[in-house]
Amino acid sequence: APLLEPTDPGLLFRTTRDARGRPFELRMDVYRVPAGQPSDGTNCLLIHGGSFVLGDRAMTACRFLATRLVGEGITVASADYRLTQQNGTFPRPVRDVKAALAYWVEN
Repeated sequence: APLLEPTDPGLLFRTTRDARGRPFELRMDVYRVPAGQPSDGTNCLLIHGGSFVLGDRAMTACRFLATRLVGEGITVASADYRLTQQNGTFPRPVRDVKAALAYWVEN
């Protein structure tokens, strides 16, 4: 089956700073369960791997997992975080993930 495209791409959940002190936007893609497909309202926040060095919310592995989860009736939010070269030294990426979770829970 082809990989799903996000139903709500690029939602801004946090503005922070990059390594040069410039504003840096963190975004998430949301994959909603299509109308008419069985779902109990379960949802999850998907955080890509990459050891805080590489990757993003739209990498193939994330899209594959989001596609599988939506197929099971689960709505998915796939969020980015600052990478090391983007002023993402520890614990900044963890704070970004916490901000993504807070946004996802609130919205």
